[in-house]
Amino acid sequence: MRSIRYLYSLPYWHAYYSLSPALGFILTIKGKEMFSDLDPLLHSQLRLAIMSLLISEEKVDFTHIKEVTQATSGNISVQIQKLEAAGYVTINKSFKENYPNTEVTLTHKGLLAFESYIEALRSYLKL
Repeated sequence: MRSIRYLYSLPYWHAYYSLSPALGFILTIKGKEMFSDLDPLLHSQLRLAIMSLLISEEKVDFTHIKEVTQATSGNISVQIQKLEAAGYVTINKSFKENYPNTEVTLTHKGLLAFESYIEALRSYLKL
């Protein structure tokens, strides 16, 4: 359900934006919907790859992320910290057979953010 806010009401130009919990806001001018904002946190290639991996597997260890994305350990570490700061993932550090093991788990907030991002992309493509 969208709530509509009217911005301008001039004789030949109408603009309003609608708020949607799933899509953020959509600017509409003269009856045409403009593009909704994409989540800049998920728009990064590596963060999007990590989130996509988590969508399919829900819980992933660091080495698996490294194998699949072929990114450096430092880059992955920074990106999962950004996702954790946003509340999209949780990080659990432990030891497995005397080796450090980092597990990344998708949160409900992260799932909703990913779904919103996909819906925004669909709106771009009109699917």
